[in-house]
Amino acid sequence: MGRRKDSGFTLIELMIVIAVIGILAIVLVPRIGTIKSQAKEAGLDTNVRVVQAYVESKIDKWVANKVKQSDVVAEIVNAFTFTDTSKQLVNPITSEAANAVSAPDTDAISANSSVVVLQPHNNNEPPDLSTTIPNAEGAVLVTVKAANENSKVEKVSIFAYGTGGKLLTDKTVVITP
Repeated sequence: MGRRKDSGFTLIELMIVIAVIGILAIVLVPRIGTIKSQAKEAGLDTNVRVVQAYVESKIDKWVANKVKQSDVVAEIVNAFTFTDTSKQLVNPITSEAANAVSAPDTDAISANSSVVVLQPHNNNEPPDLSTTIPNAEGAVLVTVKAANENSKVEKVSIFAYGTGGKLLTDKTVVITP
């Protein structure tokens, strides 16, 4: 029997390759979504840790110098507000570089705010942003607790909000002097 002159794939070979690709796609596509969400959460965790490191490095000085709550809030906002966009924290969910904002109420929070500082904060529960601000996803919320605006800091809490503005309780950090 002689060799076939026309080289190429038979219909059966093409169908087998397409079937294998289809099976791989069915197995891998759901995993890609999981990997993306894990990466976003890791980015959010990084942002929380950056803010945590900053607050931990300053809180004893704030307490020793009896820095007012409003001044602590201003200092945190200034620490995370950059004109150089390469230094800004990146919101891992929206992929936008963003600065800190001080938000006495939740109306100022948007997707362009990676670090949000709410003041005053005189209770132990963070606001539920998922019902009020769906754009807060990827935000790191910092609350500064004091007896009143003119008294020293008692506690700084850091909260992370994931997709849909849902509070990620496993990423909550509380720093006390």
